[in-house]
Amino acid sequence: MHCSTMMELIRRSYLLFADGTRSPGPILASIEGGPAWLDSERFEIEAKAEGKPDPGAVNGPMMQALLEDRCKLKVHCATRDAPVYMLTVAKAGLRVPLAKQGCWVPLSKEPRPTLAPGQKMPICGMAEFNKNGFDLPGDTMPDFCAVISKTPRYRLDRIVIDKTGIAGKFDFHFEWPPDPPSVSGDAPQQFDAFDAFSSGLQKLGLRLGSGKGPVEVLIIDHVEKPSAN
Repeated sequence: MHCSTMMELIRRSYLLFADGTRSPGPILASIEGGPAWLDSERFEIEAKAEGKPDPGAVNGPMMQALLEDRCKLKVHCATRDAPVYMLTVAKAGLRVPLAKQGCWVPLSKEPRPTLAPGQKMPICGMAEFNKNGFDLPGDTMPDFCAVISKTPRYRLDRIVIDKTGIAGKFDFHFEWPPDPPSVSGDAPQQFDAFDAFSSGLQKLGLRLGSGKGPVEVLIIDHVEKPSAN
């Protein structure tokens, strides 16, 4: 691991690869507690495992053991009711096509399928972003919520949870609204995140509403800077 903050290492090992397999989608749990240096100071980790352990085990349980040993890290999980955005189906009905094929979870224990020439296997939870929006092929409504909770262009102030009640996998194609024009030569007005998502979701037959819901939280009880080599 190169040039990583301690917060990145904690998020990776306790959330993304917590049980030794990669979570199929962006992680929604927030992390609370800990000193400010967790987000500012960066570290290099050089470690060698015996044998050939699974990559998920290296990034998850084995990294957890390293942090707990060298940084005296102690954490616990909690579930809290907090403000969230709820994704529901609009009155006009859902306008998202069913997935044409399944998707593969990277670094999972399932081998990547062998495909015929010209075929492409979507990667679960891996949205492909561009300046106009993003595509999320072969994924579920909860995973779509995970993606729109953490997009790089607009950041919502709450996570999004799935309240559509719709199961199955879909091919999502999300488009950002065009930037608002300038007024009388002034700089262009900017959408806020909620307006931007609401505009894009409308084309998919989806909408956001406010509410309260369960939010998973990882709480840092204790951590120290790593001991010397």
